[in-house]
Amino acid sequence: MIILSTSQIKEIANHLDCGLKCYYNRKTNEIQAIPDFDNSVFVEKETWQDLIDEIDEHFEDYFLFEQMSSSGSFQVMIEFVNEVEDESFRKRLVFALNRSHPFRNFKDEIDSNSEYRERWFKFKEDKYIENIKLTILEYNQIEVLNLFEKGQA
Repeated sequence: MIILSTSQIKEIANHLDCGLKCYYNRKTNEIQAIPDFDNSVFVEKETWQDLIDEIDEHFEDYFLFEQMSSSGSFQVMIEFVNEVEDESFRKRLVFALNRSHPFRNFKDEIDSNSEYRERWFKFKEDKYIENIKLTILEYNQIEVLNLFEKGQA
């Protein structure tokens, strides 16, 4: 079972939002974050090698929290746009999402509006937290089912 505090869930959300891979050690209750080397060009793997080796050696102790998929992230942006009251700004966001490079365009529009920029960061964090809680719930349900199948519950 995975049981995390609110601050741990928020920590995981922040790591994922920064593009890191986030591992939870089920035995020690510790959270470890490392760069996603498949998607990072400027990070030297050697700097992280001790932690990578630790996770590899004890992989069965860790649970990997994954970033939202591109489609999931895009859906979060759409949900945010639907909450924007300023009609003019909402139209700019919709236009940004409908052009090529929607993620970059959306970011550029958000960065140009300080009021909605702060609201976006809070909205996105809340969605990450919601996603992490759902992941934990699904994992714990599977764990309980596995215990029943083994006759241990």
